[in-house]
This record gives sequence, structure tokens and C-alpha cells, in this order.
Amino acid sequence: MAYKVMIVDDDMNFRFALREMIPWEENGCTVAAEAIHGKQALEKMEESAVDVVLTDMDMPVMNGVELTRELKKQYPEVIIVACSAFDDFSFVKESMRLGAEDYLLKQEFNGETIIQTILKLLNEKRSRKHTEVESAGKQKQFYAWLCGEETVPARDFPESRRIWQSDTLFLLLFYNTGTTNRIYEQSDVEILYQGKITEDRWIVLLNRRPVNRRLEQYAGSSRIAGILCGCFDGTVQAGFCEMIGKAEELPELYRRAEIALEQGSYAPRDRIFRYEDCCIPGRIRDIPEGAWTTGSKSPEEISSGLREILLKYRPGEDAVNRLLTKVFRDRMRALTLQEAEELSFYEEIRRRWFLEDKLAYLSERLDALSGNMYTGSHPEIRSAIQYIRGNYDKDISLGEIAAEVGLSENYFSNLFKQETGENLTMYVNKIRIEEGTKMLDTSSLKVYEIAEKVGFRNTTYFSTTFRKITGMTVSEYKNKKQI
Repeated sequence: MAYKVMIVDDDMNFRFALREMIPWEENGCTVAAEAIHGKQALEKMEESAVDVVLTDMDMPVMNGVELTRELKKQYPEVIIVACSAFDDFSFVKESMRLGAEDYLLKQEFNGETIIQTILKLLNEKRSRKHTEVESAGKQKQFYAWLCGEETVPARDFPESRRIWQSDTLFLLLFYNTGTTNRIYEQSDVEILYQGKITEDRWIVLLNRRPVNRRLEQYAGSSRIAGILCGCFDGTVQAGFCEMIGKAEELPELYRRAEIALEQGSYAPRDRIFRYEDCCIPGRIRDIPEGAWTTGSKSPEEISSGLREILLKYRPGEDAVNRLLTKVFRDRMRALTLQEAEELSFYEEIRRRWFLEDKLAYLSERLDALSGNMYTGSHPEIRSAIQYIRGNYDKDISLGEIAAEVGLSENYFSNLFKQETGENLTMYVNKIRIEEGTKMLDTSSLKVYEIAEKVGFRNTTYFSTTFRKITGMTVSEYKNKKQI
């Protein structure tokens, strides 16, 4: 498959010369797009991304420097070659600082130089990609060993030699959903390794000489953790233990740091957690069997009771997630919970770090269920509700549901309204709109795609029903969620 090249220059003659003077196809490339300034180039990238951008520096609307900045932000994999006259070389220097891979002076242009420059950069990118993929696999194996999932560690990724040669390793774990590129630059400690283990979990390994006096060692550890916390964007928490060891002891260092870090979910305002403080006798305990039951409590009572018992026992994150999922499952039994919905709930709970956020999500889901719980004495109505929730995305009819539960259409229709207070059509539409709002909240699907997925034949009917049930238009709802 040919590599795609975009030429960006406001000079039509120059674009023509570049397009025609170089044997692109013979060298595995094709000129896929042209643009007269940076803004137009970005618009064309949205339509079809390219592999290489050859851009002039001095252009109207958006110059080459601004284009380079935006391309590296939105399309970090694209190769950028800056083209400039001698007079614009200050632009070239700035574009190189922002991430352009190479530059060419227009006064020295010839077809051979251009194509060889591009092929060299493409080959370097392929080689770099291969090395990165190979290294990522080794690091993944290293993480699995740290977490106890593998018995043999990886030893041959770039930073491994320094790790295995050190006998004074200090390990810290961080919770953060933002980014960091500044640890190596800003800290005043010797960092051996930093990496992102999961979406919100980072690990940092540093080389540290042991300190004899315990108080000095603790002060030093907290100071280091504080320095590194400052290298992250947004909310950040750190967990560590005072133990300093060799590479063979890293799984134990990791285990202790993880226990400490997980205590951060109970205290959103605190940033640094030390294993030796968290693991004092009786601080972290398993919740006894039968210590918590849902019963007929309201969502508010459930949330309050869970907060009390979790703060009392302070179990690890996995135990918290499993308990909240069990509470959700128990409350859903009246609707015969489907496995997919339980798994979806569990994944959403896992995505939240702080206990208060987990409890807020549980309360939100329980509140949403409270209006759909059927506690009457007719099993046919319970079965009908279960059937509707499993098939709301299809074109289901009164006759189909009545046949499913073994009742005549007329008798079922009257009984359903008597037991739920709503006619069947409105009930089905409420469930469809409920599911539609979830998709509006959590996906980037278009309105017409959501309408189709929740069972509406057209977008207009979906929008009309949405407004009737929620009291606002789809646009008003989306704007409200953004505030």
C-alpha cells in the first residue's frame, strides 16, 4: 500500500512542481492531497489522514509552524517535513522544536533529495515502531511479573539493565488520569524507570541509598513522592512503602505500594499514602460475611450504609468493586438482571477511583431502577417487563408480548396499565429513551445512530418522544450535560 503525502503551500506553481517532478509511485508513495494553508490541511486530514506532510512555512491563515503544532497534537504519528526559503529559516527552527522530522530549503530542491528524505524518515519510523512494539511487549511482561501474573520477569527492554543492576530500588505507584512527561526533567532523584501500567495507574522506579535513621528515611520518601506528584496533571495520589530492595523483590514492593495507593480512594483530598501507616493492625480488614444486606432500603440508605461499612473496614479496591456490583445485582433481581448489564456496571465502577464517585454512580443507577421495579403479584407483568428490557431495540408489539406471557391482548393491555400505571407504548418508549440518554452520556454516536439502536424507526420520532418524556430536546440535554 502506497504511503500518502500531502503538499501544503500557497504557491500553485510550487505545488505543481512537487507533484510532477518526483516519481512518487515508483517509490511507493502517492500525493493524496494538497492544501493552500494550514487550516485547509487540517480540514483535509479530517477527511483522510496522510503519512507525510510537506509544508511551506510562510502561508496565510495558518502558517507552517502553527500547522506543525496542531498536527503533532492531533496526529502525532504523521511525518512532517518543513520547506522554507533562507529568509524563513527561523520558522524552520521553531517547527523542528515542535516536532517536524526534517527540513528542506527551497533553493536546494531537487526530486532525488526530496524522495530520499521522505523514504529515510519512513524507514526510521518503521524501525522505531518495530522497536517500540517489541519493547512494549517486554514491558507488559515485566508489569505482569510485578503484579504476580507471571513467574518470569522480562529483562531486555531499554531500562532493564539499570533496574537489575541496582540493589537500592524504591518503588512508587501513582493514580492519575492525566498525563506526565516531566518526571525525568523536574525531579531531583535518579529515576530508573517510569511507565503507565493501566489507564490511570503509573509506576516509577528510582535508585535510592538506604537511610539508617527511620525518621530521616520517612521524611525523604514523602519528599520524593511529593516532588513526583507535582509532575502530573490534575488529581494525583501516590502510594509507596519504605522498603528498599533488589530487582527480585520488586513484586513485594509493588504489592505494598498498591495496598497503600488503594487507601487513597477513601480520602480524595490527601495525596500521599505510606504502606507502614495504612497497614497498622486492624486498619484494613475483610468485610465479614453477612455484615451488609440490601434488603428494601432506599438508594440513599444503601449509599449511606455502604459508606459507613467501607470506611470501617477499608478493603482493597477489588473488594469494593465486587461489593458494589453485588448490591446492584441484588437490587436488580426483580427484573432478572442480564449478565451483560452486570458486567457493564462492574466496568463502570472499576473506571471510578474515589469511593464517593463509586457510591454516586451506584446511587444514580439505583435511582434509575426504582421507577422500573415491579413488586406486584402478577408474574406475567414481571415477565413482560423482562421481555421489554431485553428487546426494546426491536420492533415489538402488544400481540407479541401478550403471546410471550400467555395472555390475550386485551386482558394483558388492561392488566399492564393497572399494574404499572402506564400503557404499553409509553412504557416501552420510556425504556428506549432511558437507554438513549445513557448512550448520549457515554458515547460519541450520532443522534440518528442512537435512535436506531434503541428501537425507533426514525430520528424525528425519537426526538419528539425524547422531548415528551424528558421535558427537553436532545440538544438541550446534551448542552446541559456539558455545563
